[in-house]
Amino acid sequence: MAEPRPAVAAARPSAPVPRAASPPTLASAQHPLVGRIVEKTAARVVVERIFCASADPYLQDSRVGGRACVPAALAWEALAETAELALGEPVTGAGALKSAGPLFLDRDGSLTVRLEAERAGDRVHATLYVHDGGAPRVRFGAELTGGAAAAIA
Repeated sequence: MAEPRPAVAAARPSAPVPRAASPPTLASAQHPLVGRIVEKTAARVVVERIFCASADPYLQDSRVGGRACVPAALAWEALAETAELALGEPVTGAGALKSAGPLFLDRDGSLTVRLEAERAGDRVHATLYVHDGGAPRVRFGAELTGGAAAAIA
């Protein structure tokens, strides 16, 4: 017998949610989840991304235990996009994936994350951090490769 589906927590708004203007980025068209580039060198890229339910309407439908959160697929994609900026080419391989659970939005409906990508040859170590009043906490991490390196790995 199938498990009963949970009831919808709240009705969806009937009017479209206005989108907030996003700050310009170096690669916004190719990397829509990058947000604001804080630092970019040949070996390191640091990005800050603010997820906000009013600016990112898809977040209104993503919930764990009734709490709004950033879908894990978006967190992984944000890591990959940041790694692509460090590699200078598309990510084609991933390994050593680590996740510390859902990325819950704050009470105000937003969450600021910091993404860091450190290049070492043809590989990138990418990490997503959350600052919640204290020291930054690692929430997602991966070792990513691009181009031919992934085909060999």
